[in-house]
Amino acid sequence: MALGAWESFEIDVARKAFDHLEPGGWFEAQELLPTLGCDDGSMPDDYAPNLLFNDLEDCARREQRPLDVAKTYKQGLINAGFVDVTEQVYKIPINGWPKSKNWKTLGDLWNVNCLDAIQGVAMALLHRARGLKRHQIEIHLMDTRRGLSDKSVHAYQSCYVVLGRKPRPDEGGATTSEC
Repeated sequence: MALGAWESFEIDVARKAFDHLEPGGWFEAQELLPTLGCDDGSMPDDYAPNLLFNDLEDCARREQRPLDVAKTYKQGLINAGFVDVTEQVYKIPINGWPKSKNWKTLGDLWNVNCLDAIQGVAMALLHRARGLKRHQIEIHLMDTRRGLSDKSVHAYQSCYVVLGRKPRPDEGGATTSEC
């Protein structure tokens, strides 16, 4: 996850990738939305992980480092000059709640990743943007960790996978991005 690593995917990533690719070369970008989705109503309004993720997104936006950049990837590639741009969105379960063995395994693995990463992400953003102290953040994280492991909540994160190809000269496409 880029986690607010840049202000503009198009300017900071897509155009640079376009300029460094050989004609006909492909570029792929993957990113998760920080907010959670749920299709069956099992996620309550006060679900701690969703509240925290929304708060982190707000903090990052205040620092002009938005976390929801995945939605801009497709248009960013198109604007940079890529062709044959495709976007697929996958629902990644936040724990092992799915019935399917493969999705359950993916959810279990993603849960470990979330539990490992949440402290560092929360500490950085909540301290810088809100001035919260370590002990205040840890209190928020207790409920979040518990919620992330609650398999009765069928929550997921949307993972965007976007592909684009740099056109070949015989296709009439640009050879450098329009900076």
